[in-house]
Amino acid sequence: MKILFHTPSGTTRPYPRSDNEPVVGLSEEYQIFDVIEQNQPTYAPSTHYIRRLPEAIDTQSKTVTRGWEIVTREVKPVVVSNYAFFRAMSREDENRLNAYVASMQDVAAKRMARIHITRAPMIHRTHPFVVQIAAILDKTDAEVDAIFAAAQILDNNS
Repeated sequence: MKILFHTPSGTTRPYPRSDNEPVVGLSEEYQIFDVIEQNQPTYAPSTHYIRRLPEAIDTQSKTVTRGWEIVTREVKPVVVSNYAFFRAMSREDENRLNAYVASMQDVAAKRMARIHITRAPMIHRTHPFVVQIAAILDKTDAEVDAIFAAAQILDNNS
């Protein structure tokens, strides 16, 4: 397979012929390069994904290499047991959360918060209550993810 390399801009353009035969009347600004197309690698879609690498242009050998990169998926736990979630939190954070709930003026909101804290069997990472807890405790997304990761380990080891 061939490709056109535009010398002034350093960019590539599609080769105008599908049969790779020479192009008549080609501007001197263009050089003909060979394309080295790497095979798509095998990977485990549950833990990895692939992405195209930028084209590697070698003006010495007049080649353009198109490759792939295997990337590990960042797997974040999204559901953990209530028990593990609160065990994974620091004692200080749990005390701050309990103090906040105790100070709530809205009776219905306070009741729902207590239900989530004491009776919900599972805690979902995307639940609005988790977002509220993060704000109350001034936790970043990464810190909340770390709590969920620790809770998942506790769930897996019980």
